[in-house]
Amino acid sequence: MKVIVTSSPPIIGTHVNVYQTVGPYSSPWCTASRWTLGVIPCYFEGIAYETHFDVFVNNTLKQSYQYPIGRKAVVWIGLLPFFWINFLTTQYEEAFSGNTYQFIADAKRDGFL
Repeated sequence: MKVIVTSSPPIIGTHVNVYQTVGPYSSPWCTASRWTLGVIPCYFEGIAYETHFDVFVNNTLKQSYQYPIGRKAVVWIGLLPFFWINFLTTQYEEAFSGNTYQFIADAKRDGFL
C-alpha cells in the first residue's frame, strides 16, 4: 500500500479524506486570566482538535472515523517556575500521529484498508 496525495479523488479504489476541526480554545475564566497576565488562575480541559477520516471506496462513502485530541491547561503566574514540565507532555504532532495509527488499526479491522 502506498499513499498518493491528489487534489481529486480516484473514481476506482480506496480514497481517504483527512481533515481537522478546532474545538473551543478556552473557557471564560481563561480569557480573564489572559487579560490579567495570569494573575487570575485558570484550568481548562476539553477537545482542542477533532481529526476526521472519511473512507471512500469506488467514490462512495463507506465509513467515517473521528478521533479527539484533548487539551488540559493550567494558567497562573505562580506556576511560571514549572513551565519546563510542558516539554515532557505529549505535543500536537505526537497526538496527530496517534490518531493516524488508531485510524489505520480501526480501518484494517473493519476491512477498508
